[in-house]
Amino acid sequence: MATMTLDRHIEIKAGIMGGKAHIAGRRISIQKLLFGMNLLGKVPMKLHQNMT
Repeated sequence: MATMTLDRHIEIKAGIMGGKAHIAGRRISIQKLLFGMNLLGKVPMKLHQNMT
């Protein structure tokens, strides 16, 4: 099974989460994470700026 790692925290595996990007070692998709953060009033660019 091929694994594509986008960085050390985000990966894509064919058999996990339908091949969607997810938190490494967890079954939490990036899509669901961003959806939840959006509900809290956070936008992806602000999250990225706060993390760098």
